[in-house]
Amino acid sequence: MANKKIAILVGQADEQYQERFIRGFLEKAFDKDYDVFVFSMYKKYQYTPERERGDSNIFNLVNYDMFDALVLMKDTIQTTGVIEKLEKTIHESFTGPVISIEKESEYFPSVCTDGYTSIVSIITHLIEAHGYKDIAFLTGKRWHPHSQLRLKAFMDTMAEHGLSVSDDRVIYGDFWYKSGEVCVEQLLASGHLPEAIACANDQMAIGVCDELSKHGYSVPEDIAVVGFDSTFEGRTSPSTLTSTMLASKECGEYAFDFLEAELEGRSVPEFSAKDELMIGKSCGCGEYSTISETSLRDRWTTDISEEGYTSIYNTFADDLMKQDSIIDFLSVIYEYSYQLSGARSFHVCLQKSVAGLEETGNIHLPNKGYESEMIHALKYYASGSGGGVGLDELFDTDKLLPDLAADEPGVFFVTPFFYEDECFGYTVLDYGKKVRSFEDMYRKWMGDISRGFEGLRRSLVLRAEELRRMAGQKAAVSETPADNRLSDEEKQEMKLVEKILDDNMFTYYFQPIVRVSDGSVFSYEALMRTTSTPAVSPLLILKYAEMMGRLVDVEKATFLNVLAYVDANPELFPNRKIFINSIPGAKLPEDVYDQVESLLQANSKVVVIELTEEAELGSEELDEMKERYERLGIQTAVDDYGTGYSNVSNLIRYMPDYVKIDRSLISDIQDKPQKQYFVREIIGFCHENNMLALAEGVETSEELQTVIGLGVDLIQGFYTAKPGPTLIDSIDPEIVKEICGTFDAGAASKTGSRRYIAGRTSRISLSNLIHEGCSEIVIGENKPLYRDVTIVGTPGVKSDIRIEVAEDFSGELTLENVYISGEETVPAINISDGSSIKLILHGENVLGAGGLRVAESASLEVSGTGNMKVIVDAREYFGIGAGVDEAHGSIVLAQGGEISIEASGKRGVCIGAGLGGNLELREGRFIINASSDTGVGIGSLAGRTTGDIHECTLDIKMSVFKGVCIGSVEGEVSLVSENATITSEIESGEAAFVGSLTGESIKADIWGIKSDAIISADRAAYVGALAGNSDIKLDNIQADVKMNGKSPRFLGGEGDNWIDVMGCDLTLDINSSMDTDELFDREIMDFSQCKYKFTHNGNRVEL
Repeated sequence: MANKKIAILVGQADEQYQERFIRGFLEKAFDKDYDVFVFSMYKKYQYTPERERGDSNIFNLVNYDMFDALVLMKDTIQTTGVIEKLEKTIHESFTGPVISIEKESEYFPSVCTDGYTSIVSIITHLIEAHGYKDIAFLTGKRWHPHSQLRLKAFMDTMAEHGLSVSDDRVIYGDFWYKSGEVCVEQLLASGHLPEAIACANDQMAIGVCDELSKHGYSVPEDIAVVGFDSTFEGRTSPSTLTSTMLASKECGEYAFDFLEAELEGRSVPEFSAKDELMIGKSCGCGEYSTISETSLRDRWTTDISEEGYTSIYNTFADDLMKQDSIIDFLSVIYEYSYQLSGARSFHVCLQKSVAGLEETGNIHLPNKGYESEMIHALKYYASGSGGGVGLDELFDTDKLLPDLAADEPGVFFVTPFFYEDECFGYTVLDYGKKVRSFEDMYRKWMGDISRGFEGLRRSLVLRAEELRRMAGQKAAVSETPADNRLSDEEKQEMKLVEKILDDNMFTYYFQPIVRVSDGSVFSYEALMRTTSTPAVSPLLILKYAEMMGRLVDVEKATFLNVLAYVDANPELFPNRKIFINSIPGAKLPEDVYDQVESLLQANSKVVVIELTEEAELGSEELDEMKERYERLGIQTAVDDYGTGYSNVSNLIRYMPDYVKIDRSLISDIQDKPQKQYFVREIIGFCHENNMLALAEGVETSEELQTVIGLGVDLIQGFYTAKPGPTLIDSIDPEIVKEICGTFDAGAASKTGSRRYIAGRTSRISLSNLIHEGCSEIVIGENKPLYRDVTIVGTPGVKSDIRIEVAEDFSGELTLENVYISGEETVPAINISDGSSIKLILHGENVLGAGGLRVAESASLEVSGTGNMKVIVDAREYFGIGAGVDEAHGSIVLAQGGEISIEASGKRGVCIGAGLGGNLELREGRFIINASSDTGVGIGSLAGRTTGDIHECTLDIKMSVFKGVCIGSVEGEVSLVSENATITSEIESGEAAFVGSLTGESIKADIWGIKSDAIISADRAAYVGALAGNSDIKLDNIQADVKMNGKSPRFLGGEGDNWIDVMGCDLTLDINSSMDTDELFDREIMDFSQCKYKFTHNGNRVEL
């Protein structure tokens, strides 16, 4: 049954009064199994209309049908006009009980704390305890009921004691610090100060004390000052403020009792609770006797030790500002959500339209309510499981969150996600059943997110504008004036171009295209030049050729001239290519095409045809062109990619071998994050689709280094080499040196060129390292400051980063929702010789390629409540342990969650190593799936395996030619297993559930396990050494075994067997051509102390 729900509508839920009220309310609500939703502005009022709209917009989110009752903390919502509109909306939309707090309502009952008697008690203290007669009073705004009530209490108390109050002793403020300055200036202007100043709240009292100190007066030596509402700031002031603690917690308790009574048709007495007088030093009393300011933490860890928000190591805001995509931005928030101390979960809900920002950049979402559908963009759970980020999960906004069902009541703080006039969505901070409000830190934390997201939004807008601008420039180039609008000068130019085309007055310059990997010349681009006087630029040639309808003549001249040069000089193109520009829409005449095709076929290994995207060929024409080039074995390149004509669909249509990224994107790229983002995306698409990315127009060292860092394959530009009339074999050696140096230092190779040395902080953001192109995290190098490191990722976000633990290092490594990868011959995690690592798992972790290697002299202990999935696909593989020709170090797997291993290859071990080692599986769940010629689930291929399996659950499935679930293929086995549940299924030529296929011996002591096994193999054993000696003890096990094959053995093998079976419940079903007597050696197998049911080929067997 769903919990009942109450909503609290409040401004600044972390302020002292509101925080204490909420705590009192929650204590009562949780006791009666109510969920509480707190819709809170960050501040009671803002300083600009835009911020007021953004902050108060959260109240437009309230779906009144969700709630059984409402609390309206009316006095805390001070944005002009908001509370009036809100009250009216509630009155018209909600039928349940409502209570207004600290302010009367036209529509609803209200409750207020007794500010009158509190002021009476504190003024009485000044008069009777200290003998003060000249007392001034600083109250709030004239119209505010609290100001009026507290002033009346002051005046009445003075009168009751026979003391008069002159007009200059009453000052009106605004309940804020600045009022103190105004108050002191007015009192000084009156000619003399009073003996004491009483203030209507602590903030104004602090302002008074500060201004007095600036004028040389001491509190309380020269003048006494008292406050009201006893804030933490007041209690920790240089001279602790005498004040009163409002009964706000008790008011919260009463508010819940009132609403529950209304829901149940009962009545409750009126609210009655006395405020507490807090005697400090500011009144002249020598001791601060009422409360102690020593505030003890409830845990030993600190914000600094855990790298929380206030830690000097916190780089949350900086990391947000570096991001250039929404998903990356959300990933940073996810990885820093641990800073929300005490939270059960945290959610970011984005307006549905926000997802279109990256595509169009021009979306504006004003603070006028919320769209009908929201994106559940981020969900973080402190448990570590079930979270993630994405833009695909939509839900109805009325639901607030997709799934709010919980086993126990909780409190949910719902706050706006906005910046000025931009409404991005809202957030939900869930503290579960903790009795608390959010803290000031949360408001600042969300401020970082809002500013960061606005920065991202603006960068996306600029990126879109730049792309539109480039599209406009490209379109402008393609526009040519009609002949009848040509000037005389242009007509002369056209006439010259006509002569150039008629007389084939072309020559060609060649610009080298350079490999990034080694700086060598990969190819050349043939660039059109003319032999005319004056020379005519290629752009003018194309302009006037198009006007004259002679683009085909340009195409003809280009192909015939360049191909003739290549055909005549094959020695100039040793393993190099020539890029030839083509105009796809300019179709050559059949006789010319035959000539060109002959030359192309003869030089197919050298020629690359450059196509311009803007031609936008039709599908039939494009297919014909692609078929022609594929038939001739000619490679193609798309030119000018990244201009306004560019889109991914064109690349998919053309599917070229090379993509030439346009100069407009390369120019000043080192200073343009938007360009870097776009180029990185282009390069990534190229590499995913087996295309080479070429940066053209590289003109500076900074541009070169940037594009290399982004992962480009080839470079062309004036900086590397200018076009020339002859081919050059190599470019400037200094440029080659720079290219190679930049590539070696910056290229993100799988073997770890870009290394992050851990230990400077205790937490590492995987998203940041992905963004920076890191490929390896090194732990334990260079005497790290922090030996215990946490790596935090975002569920679903993959990386090619691996982890290397240096030699002789000892420490803790925590993985929290990380996806890391090695490669076929490089482990995802490598624990080097002499190192000892405690691996703690939180959330969902994946080793996407390569396993977790533990060197022979190293040790690994795994714990934590999270899960880890290991995926290995290699000729020779291992999941956790070491390679097929190695022994592994000490491995203890004692996690509370699940470890799963998916392995495939020629031969390998899922948990263990080729030459064995010591293994302990103490608890948790293990799922193993292996497919290979020779494979082992847990154990070794050839070495001695020592295993200890306790209190865990195993599910092993293997499809192998030779294999063992637990044990060794060729080595000896020593196994102890106790209180485990093991399900196994193995299909093989030779197999064992527990044992060895060709090893000399096994020793197995198995107690209290539950085993379900299916073994399909020609030669097999359930437990035993098939070719050796078997020492087997089975005690109190429950086994259900099915064996199919030519020569299966239940227990033991071909050597000497010592078998002791006691107190077991055994079910065995064997299908085999062997005789029953061969299957069961009655001399060594005694099942008299067991319950058993054996069948052989469907027939019951009695022993």
